[in-house]
Amino acid sequence: MLYPEAYNPIFENEDGEGWRRDRETQVKALIDYIDKDRNVFEFEEGLSSRIREDYGYEALDDKYKPKDNYLDTVGEIKLARGVDDRFWTLFGGTLTVYGDCKINLAALDDIKLIASLIAYAAKNQNDPVVGNQAKLWALAKAVKEAKELGFAFTTEKAFADLVKDPMGGMGGFLDGLSERGISTPDGSQHTGPPIEGVELDQAKLKQVAKSGARITYRVESTAIIDLPAFETSLEKRIVGVWDTRRPKQNSRAHGTQQKDSSKGFWVYWRED
Repeated sequence: MLYPEAYNPIFENEDGEGWRRDRETQVKALIDYIDKDRNVFEFEEGLSSRIREDYGYEALDDKYKPKDNYLDTVGEIKLARGVDDRFWTLFGGTLTVYGDCKINLAALDDIKLIASLIAYAAKNQNDPVVGNQAKLWALAKAVKEAKELGFAFTTEKAFADLVKDPMGGMGGFLDGLSERGISTPDGSQHTGPPIEGVELDQAKLKQVAKSGARITYRVESTAIIDLPAFETSLEKRIVGVWDTRRPKQNSRAHGTQQKDSSKGFWVYWRED
């Protein structure tokens, strides 16, 4: 998600706490905050780093140690080095600590993530669409809009087919997308020629993505109560994450001694 040049300013300037990083260092910081070893992560498979992690957490005014374990809530990601307000505004809505490690195509709705999947799984890494941010962003936007209109990615192949032939895959629906402006990450507009597709390597796609029913659902509810006597209003917000696979905790079998074997559990609940 970080590779578009439009995000260069994030990595050319210090984060909110004065820490400097490039893209690779930022990704390592996220991984090292979670993984259980205390050595800096190396991207090259089979290569083990001998450099000890030192992200300065214990030198901060409010010092703490890296989690070095599974995260319980999405908000904990903000504790990783470099995840300041700017970073969170751009990428926070795409991050999750629930479900499986692979991206579920049924839940895919973020353009940055779609563009990243296409760029990673492209059969030809020198594809002109992958190398052109405006074209890649337009293709990702088209895929997102197709999903919003009910195009189901029931299989990895269905996703790959639409990415390869977006104009034909939606039976003409996407023809209109090339006629109206599509904003790219840097704020420019993609107009002009029809949206071009990219052929994907389905083996690579399956390494990072999967198809099937959604596992988790995020639910947000907000209520606003007017208080005329105080010339103000009161707002209440509830955010919950429902995991369809988790067994119920403290479940009760109504009228019998038989254990309730149904699944589904709130793994996150916050009230503000």
